[in-house]
Amino acid sequence: MWRQGADHVNARDGVIRTSTSNDNGRSWAAVVTAVSEAGIDLRDPCVSVIGSTTFLTYFKGTASVPTAGCFVRTSADSGVTWGNEVRIDPGQPSAAMCAPVIQVGANHLTAYYGRNSGDAFDSCWLAASTDGGATWTRRLVANGPGDGRHYQEPWLVARGTEVWMFIRFGNQSAIGASVSADSGTAWSAPTQLFDDTTGRPAAVWLSTGTMAVVARRISDRQAIVRSRNDRTPQTAWLPPRPTMVQPSSGPIGMMYAHPLEIPGGVICALGIESSTTVSRIHIGWLADDGGISPLGDLIPDDRTAVAQEADHLLFAEGFSQANGALRAPWVVGAGGMRVSNGFAVSTVADNVPDLAWADLASADVDLQGDFTYTGQAGFGLIARVVSADTYLLLTVESGGQAVRLYKVVSGVATQLGDPVNPNANQSAWTRLRFSVAATCSRASSTG
Repeated sequence: MWRQGADHVNARDGVIRTSTSNDNGRSWAAVVTAVSEAGIDLRDPCVSVIGSTTFLTYFKGTASVPTAGCFVRTSADSGVTWGNEVRIDPGQPSAAMCAPVIQVGANHLTAYYGRNSGDAFDSCWLAASTDGGATWTRRLVANGPGDGRHYQEPWLVARGTEVWMFIRFGNQSAIGASVSADSGTAWSAPTQLFDDTTGRPAAVWLSTGTMAVVARRISDRQAIVRSRNDRTPQTAWLPPRPTMVQPSSGPIGMMYAHPLEIPGGVICALGIESSTTVSRIHIGWLADDGGISPLGDLIPDDRTAVAQEADHLLFAEGFSQANGALRAPWVVGAGGMRVSNGFAVSTVADNVPDLAWADLASADVDLQGDFTYTGQAGFGLIARVVSADTYLLLTVESGGQAVRLYKVVSGVATQLGDPVNPNANQSAWTRLRFSVAATCSRASSTG
C-alpha cells in the first residue's frame, strides 16, 4: 500500500493505492485504489494483518493543515473492502502517523506524532485499543517540548511484553528509540541510537531474535539496515549495511520502507524518490542467514561478502560486525586494528604497522583487499604468517606510488623484486591482490 500523488511535499491530492502478491513477492496484481477522499490528501498508509483482520492506518492533510489527524480502517476480506475510518488521535491540531497496528497481549497498539496546542516541538504518542480498533486512547512516550527536540514518525515492534518505539530523534539528525518492558504502560526516555540517519525507521523483529531497522542515511540519502540479535551474546547494533534493494536517491531522498517476515526471510518494500518528479517502489529481500529467497539466492555478508566464485572461497570479511575489537577468527598480532562502522581501521598514525590475520589452514592463497588511507601510506596484505614478525607482505609505500613485496623474518624485511607503481592516491580506494603458490609469489594491483 502506498500514497500516490503529484509530489511528496506540496501536493494535497494523495490517494491510497494497493497491489497484492500471491507468490511471496515474485509478481504483483494490477493496482487498485483502496481509499480516496475528494479534496483531502491521504498520506503514509501502513497495512498489517492480525488474525483474520487487516488494519490500515494513514493520516490526512489539507491545504491549510498538512497533518490533520490519524485514522484506522479495518477489513475482514483481506483488503477487498474497508470499513469506516476511526480517528486515533483525540482531535489534536497537528497529528500524523506512518506506523502499522500491532498486537501486544489482548490489546492493539500503534503510534503517531504531532503537537498539542501551543507546542513548539513534535512529540510521539502510543495509541492503544482494547476493542479491536473501535476506540483508542493515547499515552505520551517521547515528549518533544519537554526535551526541546522534535520526535517524529514512530514505529513499533514487540515480542511478548517488550515493545520498542523507534523514532526520528530530532527533525533530520538521528534515529532513536524508547522501550517498554510491560506491554506499553511505562517507557524509557528516548535515546539516540544511530547518527547520520533519518527518515521513518521501519523495523521488524524476526523469529530468529534479530531486530532490523531500515532507514535513510543522511550523508548519501541511501537506504541502510541496522540490526542486532537478542539471542546471542553480541547484542550491539551492527554497522549500517546497504539494503539488497539499493535504488539511487534523488535530491530530497524521501524514503519509506516496510520489512515484513514471511516464510524464508523478510520481504521489504522500499519506496524512494529518484528525482524531483519520479518515485518508485522496489521489492527486495533481507535475510538473517544464507538460503534461497523468493527473489533469488542469498549469501550472508558477515563471512561471505564476496559472492563470486563462492565454491572456491575460503573466507571473506565485510567487517559488518559491531564496532570494537576484531572478533575471531581474526588475530590482531600488532597494533590496535579495530572495526569502525563497517571498516577495519588503524587506530593510531604512528608509523608502526597494525597487523591482523585469519588462519585459513592453507599455505597457497589468493588474497584480495580494498584499502584507503589519509596522511600515510603503508597498507597491504600479509600471507604465510608465522608470527607478528615473520610473514610475507605486499604493501603500498612512497605516498601511494610504489607497491613492494617483502619477506619479513624476525622483524627484518627483505625486498623481493622491483617495485610497481599502483598510483594509489590518498583518500581513494585501491584494490590489492596477492597470490601465493608453492615457493613462488606473484603480485598485482589495480586502482
